[in-house]
Amino acid sequence: VNGLLRPMSWLMQRHGVDADPRFRRFVDEQMLISTQSTSEHAPYLTGAMGLTYPSETYYPVGGMYVPAVQLLRHITKHGGEVKFRRRVTSVVRRPSSNEHRTSDAGRWTVTCANGETYEAQNVISSIPIWNMQHLTTERVADHYAQLSKRFNFSWSALTMYMALEQQPELPAPYIQMHLDEPIDGVDSRSLFLSMSMPGDEKKAPGGHCTVTVSTHTKGNWEQGTGNREWGMRKELVMKKMLEAIRRRMPEIDLDRMVHLEGGTPETWVKYTSRYRGFVGGIPHTTKRSMLSMPKNVTPFRGLYQIGDSAFPGQGTPAVILGAWNTVARIFAS
Repeated sequence: VNGLLRPMSWLMQRHGVDADPRFRRFVDEQMLISTQSTSEHAPYLTGAMGLTYPSETYYPVGGMYVPAVQLLRHITKHGGEVKFRRRVTSVVRRPSSNEHRTSDAGRWTVTCANGETYEAQNVISSIPIWNMQHLTTERVADHYAQLSKRFNFSWSALTMYMALEQQPELPAPYIQMHLDEPIDGVDSRSLFLSMSMPGDEKKAPGGHCTVTVSTHTKGNWEQGTGNREWGMRKELVMKKMLEAIRRRMPEIDLDRMVHLEGGTPETWVKYTSRYRGFVGGIPHTTKRSMLSMPKNVTPFRGLYQIGDSAFPGQGTPAVILGAWNTVARIFAS
């Protein structure tokens, strides 16, 4: 229990390893990328797991979309159907058409932007809780509005996607690079770099490398700015991030960069519709441990909540575990 109630900083102080500010900063950056909180707020139980990141992190040959494709093939092989480009506009419980019949009572209707509707006894939503309050009605909407008010903060991300005509010699494909000076708009003190491995020609041809750079930022990073102002700020932040990489990581030859794109919270809104560009789920803190997160079983029969805004939280293993447990519960009932 102490592991969920006491922060990592308490454990560090107890063992006398909190004196070096560089070590505290290292721990803070590790906590931020894994628990979405720093050592002052992150429970030391989840923080301990975060300190091991990215040790034993699997590298998906071909990129992160490959596991998604494998999941797609598994679903269709076993009789499932996956619909693409269907933006959900409402999730509503359908009332019984006959007061003496209860077979359709509580069934749910999911409506899409193209006019298609789907009905089911059970709906499992991976849409974030902040979006769900706008897709539902009456008591269901009130439920999600209360959750959104209670868990009113999540991080977003600034990202860069590069291609290099080079294969940098680095000890690992995942590097956390600490910044030597702050960057306006970046609310972390580090950049996380993920690189394609030599021989992975599904991601990059021989002699080339892809690099994804990400860092934390507040979800309202560009609210209230016009397109021109937003574009200028985006370019400035990307320039500062590239300058930091050039200074701190000479192994990466940016003069051999052949492609560059950037992403902001608005990018996440545009392509995923996630509320305010929130990504990374709900931060783990001692005041709000993962046990207090929104439950997978909602108060409404047949409606379930999974994804990074529900228990047990963010990260591929946690999201899969939440989905697995939810499906097992449905079959068990």
